[in-house]
Amino acid sequence: MASTATTNTDPLLIDARELMRLLCVSAATFYRMRGMGRLPRPIRLATRAVRWRYDEVRAWIAANCPPADVWDQRARRPGVARIRERGETFFGGEVR
Repeated sequence: MASTATTNTDPLLIDARELMRLLCVSAATFYRMRGMGRLPRPIRLATRAVRWRYDEVRAWIAANCPPADVWDQRARRPGVARIRERGETFFGGEVR
């Protein structure tokens, strides 16, 4: 019997060069955006090995590329942003 499982060829992590290609920006613009906090937060695999989650980058682009701090509140921890707005605590402690 043949397998009907679908294979996803999208990468899990992408490097800076691939992210530049997805954003259609030059290296100078990319590093300027990164320095200004305009990109999603990367994953640091080693000192010089930085990658971004492909699915997170696609969602970030679909959300019109908000600044990293806004994106963190929306995408990674949406409930925490609402708790902060109401001035409540999170698990009996301070919200970080």
